[in-house]
Amino acid sequence: MALAFLVLLLAPASPLAQAPTFTDEDLARYREERLRQSVELLDLNRTLPPEARTAAEAAGRHFLRFFGAPVHGTLVIPLRHFPDWSAYRDYLARNQPFPFDWTGYYDPLKREIVVGKRWDTQAVLVHEINHFVFDTVFDEAPVWLREGLAEYFETSTPTPEGLDVVDQTSS
Repeated sequence: MALAFLVLLLAPASPLAQAPTFTDEDLARYREERLRQSVELLDLNRTLPPEARTAAEAAGRHFLRFFGAPVHGTLVIPLRHFPDWSAYRDYLARNQPFPFDWTGYYDPLKREIVVGKRWDTQAVLVHEINHFVFDTVFDEAPVWLREGLAEYFETSTPTPEGLDVVDQTSS
């Protein structure tokens, strides 16, 4: 028995399976595929200003890359934008069983974002687009994770490449 153990101990180890390696070309191709993912904002009310559309689509592209979304082609995000606050409140009264005082929301049943115009519209758009893309990629997640990520990103600045995210200070 001791001799068998000694033979096993001294025998050369079998080579481990080699982990796949990726070349710079592989990584560039992967990066290029991810950058080809596009986002189109479907402005259902046709009232969203062009700069808000650009910012919202940049945020959507950022989230697709951030979450590693398996979306090929274009992700279409339906949005109802109300430039008039009273029209937004009327829409809420007709479509929400429990009225609330939010500037905007993502409706997972209709898979659309609804936003009223206020001073913080861009932050609300980024927040709600985060919910839309998150819901597209993941089946379920705890509320603290979904809301935490959306709140973290809402303070970012949209750029043509995506979002410029700065760490938030604690309060």
